[in-house]
Amino acid sequence: MDSRVDAFNPSATFDDGTSCPPVFTGCMQPDASNYRALATVDDGSCLYQGCTDPSAFNHDPSATLPGVCIAAVFGCMESRALNFFPAANTASGICAYGGCTDSARPNYDPTATTNDGLCTPLFPGCTTPRALNYDAESNLDDGSCVILGCAATDPSTTINIPCLCTKECFFRRRRKLSHVSSADLCADPGAINYWSGAMDYGFPMSFLECAYAISGCTDSSASNYRADANTDDGGCTFPVYGCTDAMATNFDSTATALEGCVYTSLGCTDSASVSYVPDANTGDGSCAYNSIYGCSDATALNFDSTASVSVGCVARREGCTVSSAKNFAADANVAVNNECIYVVTGCRAPGAGNFDSLATEDDGSCTLFASPPPPSPPPPSRPPPRMSAKLQEAIPGRRHFRL
Repeated sequence: MDSRVDAFNPSATFDDGTSCPPVFTGCMQPDASNYRALATVDDGSCLYQGCTDPSAFNHDPSATLPGVCIAAVFGCMESRALNFFPAANTASGICAYGGCTDSARPNYDPTATTNDGLCTPLFPGCTTPRALNYDAESNLDDGSCVILGCAATDPSTTINIPCLCTKECFFRRRRKLSHVSSADLCADPGAINYWSGAMDYGFPMSFLECAYAISGCTDSSASNYRADANTDDGGCTFPVYGCTDAMATNFDSTATALEGCVYTSLGCTDSASVSYVPDANTGDGSCAYNSIYGCSDATALNFDSTASVSVGCVARREGCTVSSAKNFAADANVAVNNECIYVVTGCRAPGAGNFDSLATEDDGSCTLFASPPPPSPPPPSRPPPRMSAKLQEAIPGRRHFRL
């Protein structure tokens, strides 16, 4: 009749001593440090080991016994970042990325936080493929395109060809005179090989061999070298290698090309500490020393008040250690033998005529009292007997009349 156990029968009128199993209290959660496999009733004593330091990386708010803590190491955890910190276990949110930070450049990188000095140079020139001076290397149109056409119908035309407007052009080739250089058939005054006599050859031969100036840096060691330049513009720039990130400890304000940045990596820098971080270059005060291992459970048999990391606790198990007892506790390490229950058979029904208060197990021998019979009904009432005449005359003082 113990409502704490699964075998409890709410309709039972007395404890028969056999239906309820022996009650062993303790922690019934298998993942607890003090789990008791023999327990049948959970007494709320479960303890859980874990890191109890709120600042630690592996802090466990549900822990009730101190375990091994791992210090939080802050840093950039992105492997592609310039300041990637392999030892970090907690993201700092500040990662540095190299790349081109000039949005006007073809290789602009919107994720870059530091210019690496490798932005693609801007080469001004004509970027229209149908122009006479189209340059495939140019990546910045400078409005210099030379376009042949009919100005009346094509607003992009820069050199008007009247016969294209009247559609009377005859596309025929004339044999070039032997004394004319092969680079002279250019009727555009803006070309570097302009020849006024080229017009005599008509369209389109008069423009077939035009060559144009391409300005740029012609020094191949320069960062803005232009391979197709035929005119040096005097604007060559040369890389100065160094750290271009102001967040780095070795930032070089004169550097133009990113190289060799060193970043602050926080952590314990003392190799004698249990929280030593090999990759750290700047101490953060997180070094921990001399962990004391022992049992931190004050209820355990081997409690150690000096322990900082709880290990090897021996839970206190009180119980009956007499193996012949009904409530023998095989895991008990503290004998409480005055609570041992021994098998004594008999009648355990309090209302039975042979109730045995010393019995611990009912043997089915109970004899219940028989119910008393109901009371007999009273006899029926009778009228008083009539007196005879002689008897009436014999009564003294009674007067008799004769009619």
